[in-house]
Amino acid sequence: LSDEIKLIKFHVSIDNKYRFPLHDKSIYETIGELIKRNLLNDAEQLRKEFKISDTSEQWWHLKARNLARGHLWDELEKFSKSKKSIIGYEPFVTYCMEAN
Repeated sequence: LSDEIKLIKFHVSIDNKYRFPLHDKSIYETIGELIKRNLLNDAEQLRKEFKISDTSEQWWHLKARNLARGHLWDELEKFSKSKKSIIGYEPFVTYCMEAN
C-alpha cells in the first residue's frame, strides 16, 4: 500500500510538472513512458525509489525498448555501450526494427 501511495504521488507530481497524465499506470508502464518522453532523470529517480536493479534483465529490456519507441537513438547507443549488455544485443536490434 505504501508503494502504491508513493507511485500515485509521483504521478501527481509528473502531471503537475509536465502536464501529462500517468494515472492508472503500473511502475513499469510509468518508467517506460518517462523514458519514451526523454525524461530519463525522472525515470532513473523512480527506478531507484522503487529499488529496481539496474543490472536486471527486466530493466535492460524496459529501457532499451522504450528508448527505441521514443526514437532516442543517441541515448540508446549510450545505453548499449554503458556496460556489457546482460541481455545481449539482439534485443536492441529487435526494438530498433519495431520502432522503424
